[in-house]
Amino acid sequence: MVTGAGAPGIAGTVYSLWQNYDGRHFRIVGTDMKDDVIGRFLCDAFYTIPPVAERSEYLARLLEVCAVERVAILIPQNTAELEVLAEELPAFEDLGVKLLLAGVKGIKSANNKYELLRVAQRLGVAAGNFALARSFDSFLEAAKSFGWPHKRVVAKLPVSNGMRGLRIIDEGLDELSLFLMEKPTAVFVKMDYFRALFDRGLAELVVCGFLPGDEYSVDIFRNKEVSVILPRKRLAIRSGISFDTVFEQNRDIINFSATLSEELELVNCFGFQFKLDEEGAPVLLECNPRVQGTMVASLFANQNIIYHGIKNLLGEQIKVPETDWNARFMRYWGGVGINEKGSIWV
Repeated sequence: MVTGAGAPGIAGTVYSLWQNYDGRHFRIVGTDMKDDVIGRFLCDAFYTIPPVAERSEYLARLLEVCAVERVAILIPQNTAELEVLAEELPAFEDLGVKLLLAGVKGIKSANNKYELLRVAQRLGVAAGNFALARSFDSFLEAAKSFGWPHKRVVAKLPVSNGMRGLRIIDEGLDELSLFLMEKPTAVFVKMDYFRALFDRGLAELVVCGFLPGDEYSVDIFRNKEVSVILPRKRLAIRSGISFDTVFEQNRDIINFSATLSEELELVNCFGFQFKLDEEGAPVLLECNPRVQGTMVASLFANQNIIYHGIKNLLGEQIKVPETDWNARFMRYWGGVGINEKGSIWV
C-alpha cells in the first residue's frame, strides 16, 4: 500500500517498485483523501481515506483497507502521517503489516525543522542562523539579528512538506515586476506579510538566515549493516519538486547526513536537504523521514533506495552495487489519458 496517491512523487514510487532488481511482482494499492487523483490509475487498486487530522477515522479506514487487501507493506508518502503511524505501529503489526518508516524514535525530531536544527547544532553539523518565533515581535527581532532588512531571511513552519509554509522575506522586492513577470507561485514577500499572519493567530515560525547557494536533496537507505547516501544537486525546482537533478559525491553532505542519521536512529528510506552558504559550504535545511518525491532518481544511479527499504522490511539481503555518480534525472510534463477503453500512462 502506498498512501498519498495524489502526491507528485507517486509515479516515481510506483516505477521504483516495478523496476526492482529482483524482478519481483507487486500488487500496489493506493490511498488518498481525494477520490480523483492520478495514483488511482497507476495502482492496481485504490481507496479513499479520511485526512490524517481526523485521526480515529483515518486509522480505522487505513486498517480496514489493509485487512481487505491483505497488505504486507505500507509506504507512507505524507509527512503529516508519520508520527501518527509511528505511534500506532502495534495496530498494524497485529495485522501483519510492516511500515516503511524511518524509525519510530527519530521521526518526531526529524519531522520538526526547528528541533532538527537544534540537534544538528549540538552535533556540529552546519545549521546556519535560526530561531523559533511565537510572536511577531520575536520574529522581527530574530530577522534583524540575521541581517534583515539589508539581507533576505527565510520563514518556514516547523512541520510541513513541499513548499507549504515557506516564504523568503526581501525588502528589496519589486512587487510590480513580480506581478508582471512571475507566475503566482513566488515565495518572496515583505515583512508586513507576517505581521498580518501573527495578528490572525499564527502560532509559531522558524526564521533562518538566507542561503544563496545551490540546493541539494540526499536520498538515503540505512540499516544496521548498510548505508547508502546519495546527494544530488537540484538544478531546477518547481513548486518544491526537483525537475532536473544530478548526483554529486559531496563528502561534507555525506558526512553530515551520516552523523544525523545515526543520532536520530533513522532507518529504511529517508532524506535530508542542504543548501550552500556564501562560501559554498553546505548547511542543513530539513529532513524528510519518508520516501522523498524524487527518490526514484536513485534508481538511475544504480541504487533503488525504495526497494532497498522493502528488502529490509522483508529481512532479505540488500544488494548494493557501485553508485553511478554521473546519473541525472529530468522531469517533464506527462499524464494519464482516460477514455472508455481504460487509461494509459504517457
